[in-house]
Amino acid sequence: MKIKHVAEIFSSFQGEGLFVGERQVFVRFAKCNLRCRYCDTGVLTSKTVSLDRLVKRIRALDKNKICHSIAITGGEPLIHTDGLKSLLPALKGLGYRIYLETNGTLVSKLKEVIGFLDYISMDIKLPSAAGLTKALWAEHRLFLKTANGCFRGKNRGDLFVKAVITAGLRPAEFKKAVDIIRGINKNIPVVLQPVTPLGGVKEKVKEEEMVRLFKIAKKELRQVLVIPQTHKILGVK
Repeated sequence: MKIKHVAEIFSSFQGEGLFVGERQVFVRFAKCNLRCRYCDTGVLTSKTVSLDRLVKRIRALDKNKICHSIAITGGEPLIHTDGLKSLLPALKGLGYRIYLETNGTLVSKLKEVIGFLDYISMDIKLPSAAGLTKALWAEHRLFLKTANGCFRGKNRGDLFVKAVITAGLRPAEFKKAVDIIRGINKNIPVVLQPVTPLGGVKEKVKEEEMVRLFKIAKKELRQVLVIPQTHKILGVK
């Protein structure tokens, strides 16, 4: 079995979201269905790797058995469900937990692999922050509803939402995102991630703006956290 569009495999500390600081093996796939202006993955080159070779590489990177989970990331990994439907059960058979990082738009693809997932980190793309020409509210709502339904009864934190915050964010968009999350499950943890200036984004978010948005979200949702990209601070992948 061949796994296509593999960009890189490496071990590092998780730098975003609820599992910051956990050691993971990252399997990064190339290609994405979106073009966010703050994207930090650049143009990923990819290769085709045999399933056996990929699994052996993962096991070698975790030879001391210290990794929290295997992070499936991108790009947008759900573009590649044909390969994931072979890779994920192989990893689960070896006792690994699977952590998916996704932009939260490809619900039909999610349904194909959700039974193999232990954790989902789902982005909500705020149009003015991401620089998108089309809002993705319907896609995000359906994706989150599906993930929440499948993860119902699991521990809080197994499914969480992340929103990248940029300077000049339109407040109405942020409130819309909060309303979507609250309408599905107010107990879903939400991470507000102040943007790391990069590429098309030059300006940092002011502290008072983060506080204001935090207060808006906290009125409606049970767990709201502000967490920057700590791997950028550490200078690791």
